Amino acid sequence: MTAEQMEHIIEYLPTKEERKALEAYMLEGDQDAADKFDGLCECEKFMVAMMTVKHAKRKVRALLFKLQFDGCLDSLEQGEFRFGLSVECRCGHAHVFLVVIRCQSC
Repeated sequence: MTAEQMEHIIEYLPTKEERKALEAYMLEGDQDAADKFDGLCECEKFMVAMMTVKHAKRKVRALLFKLQFDGCLDSLEQGEFRFGLSVECRCGHAHVFLVVIRCQSC
């Protein structure tokens, strides 16, 4: 699953108002809950299913973070590499300069 797909899932998690409306719909009347569920559209079925997951939004965001983490780390490493190259081109002592930068950030 991609990060973009995960972001779209977050958009379809039920809000408090949607949760209340769906709970009221599922509990009212004489019709069986399974029959009511079958009458819902796909996104409403997803919302009903996600209502049973505690802290669903937190969990999905944690999965999104996990998906994005490696890309962010790679981007930081590439930035550090480019920074080192530019310093080396300008002053010829990039290794000393990077050691100083790393020590200051500790």
